[in-house]
This record gives sequence, structure tokens and C-alpha cells, in this order.
Amino acid sequence: APTAVNETPVDVAAELAAFDSEPAFDPLSEFDLPSDFDLSLSLEDDSPAAKSFASELDDVNAELDKLSQSLESPSLEPHFTSEDAAAQPEPEPLDDLDFDFFSGSDEVATKLDLARAYIDMGDNQGARDILDEVVKDGDDSQRQEAEDMLSRLV
Repeated sequence: APTAVNETPVDVAAELAAFDSEPAFDPLSEFDLPSDFDLSLSLEDDSPAAKSFASELDDVNAELDKLSQSLESPSLEPHFTSEDAAAQPEPEPLDDLDFDFFSGSDEVATKLDLARAYIDMGDNQGARDILDEVVKDGDDSQRQEAEDMLSRLV
């Protein structure tokens, strides 16, 4: 049979009262502050710094008031007018742009770079396929470079 444990119920009210009676923690008592050191915030401060701050605060509040008024009554004038649109330069027609980035020797040079990358990765068969295309499509110097690279792969 389980043994009965004789526990007295916790007196919560007594615990709270004991906690409340402890002295309050005062972090300032930890520091050795001079006796004339005053931490109170005085709203009646007449120092130049306080006057300057009050003046700046007034300026900021005035500016905020102006901004909020302009937001409350937005201008109905269009910001972008037909005159602005007429002053814009005409965009180039897309047909005139050069979208053929891989034309001619650039394509072959890119293939040579790609073949080098394949060789660096150890994909010799992929490099051979690309170098064969360079031999077929490239100029003399590109063909020579491709043949040199192919000879090193064998």
C-alpha cells in the first residue's frame, strides 16, 4: 500500500506577503555617485541645451504638421503630363537591337571556353564533341587551338 505523505499546503498569501516585505531592488545604490548628482528629469530646465532641444522639437513638430496636412489633401494635379510623355525619347525598336550574342567567332570562342571547362571537370567526351564543332566552324587560329586540345585528350 502506498504510504501517505503528510504535506502541509503552501500558504500562498504568506509567501506573497513575505516577498512584498523584502526591500525593493535599487540599482542606483550599487554606484558611488556624488551627492550633487541629480537623476531627476526637470521639465523646467533653462539650460541652453534644453532650450535648443525644445526649439528643435518645435521645428520637427511644425514640419510633421505640414507633411500630415499635405497628405490629408493630396494635389489633384497629374504629376506626369502628356507634355512629359512627349519629351521622353522614343525607345529603340527591338528589331534594331543585337540579340544574336553567339554569332560568328564569339560562338566559337565560347565553345572553346566550354570545352576547357569540360576538360577541367574530367568530361573528355563532352569536350571532344564541342572541339569537333570548333574544328568545323572556327577560324584558323581557333581550329588550331581545338586540334591542340584534342591531341592532348587522346
